[in-house]
Amino acid sequence: MKRISGAKAPRFRRGVLIAVVAGLTAIAAAEQVVVHQDVDIKSDKNPLADPVESVTANTQLQVLSRDGGWVRVKTPDGKEGFVSQDDLASNTDVTDLSGSGNVNGVSSAAAGRGLQDDTEHYAGQKHLSTEGVNLMIRWGNEVSGRDLREFAKAGNVGPRKYRK
Repeated sequence: MKRISGAKAPRFRRGVLIAVVAGLTAIAAAEQVVVHQDVDIKSDKNPLADPVESVTANTQLQVLSRDGGWVRVKTPDGKEGFVSQDDLASNTDVTDLSGSGNVNGVSSAAAGRGLQDDTEHYAGQKHLSTEGVNLMIRWGNEVSGRDLREFAKAGNVGPRKYRK
């Protein structure tokens, strides 16, 4: 391998560095996610934050960064904000995958109800009703972000900056 020296060396290194940074930027910018349902893109990492934009189910968003359970995204209209990781589906190609429909012993039907088979089995053994848990899950899914923000403001709940 030929060693570059003299005046050309700094330009060569700078060119390589620029190419590497551009490549990494392109890779980072390429991550896309899809929302499961209609969702508000928030101005901050808080469910009580004001929405920047509302997007419909199956909208593709560009991931800018991740922070815990929050993802900073860019919408197709170019607006930036935050969305909960729970509202996203990874845009992963699964066409070549096969399997039984079970993941680590959890059936998709039980996961859809909010409870795993082993949880329901335990509740049955102990004569516990799962109806209350399922009801709370349904109620939680029916509460809109707007209703939650209005509740927080009316009840003086949550961080002060979201109770304006």
